[in-house]
Amino acid sequence: MSDHYAFSRHYPSLARSLVTEARICKQFSGNPEESLTIRAVWDTGATSTVISPDAAGKINLVSIDKLSVYGVNSYTEVDVSIVSIILPNGIVLKNNRITICKLPPTVDMLIGMDIILMGDLFICNADNRTLFSYAFPPYTA
Repeated sequence: MSDHYAFSRHYPSLARSLVTEARICKQFSGNPEESLTIRAVWDTGATSTVISPDAAGKINLVSIDKLSVYGVNSYTEVDVSIVSIILPNGIVLKNNRITICKLPPTVDMLIGMDIILMGDLFICNADNRTLFSYAFPPYTA
């Protein structure tokens, strides 16, 4: 049996978005001392993880590729970079391809299904409160 690392976030009411802090650092690093703490929204509707241009600039990310991104009513070409992401449970996910794209001003990163599928996501909405948990690696059935 392998070790599992989990975190949870309790909301006092029903949550309309799942928000945590995360830390990001340049590819191959994963060193918490070289990281930037950001506000991350966990987005099951996002295929891949996205970082804001502002956050990307703070850690001097370099574009390695371009990608066409399709939104609900839009299409745009965006830069792609590689980062290590440190989750609230201390797990370091090294060398993830992310897109650099404009986000709402209160959000630094959307954690998309590319990251979510690496573990187990749990959402419970009981008694008009939300509990959000994420465990890594995923449990076996």
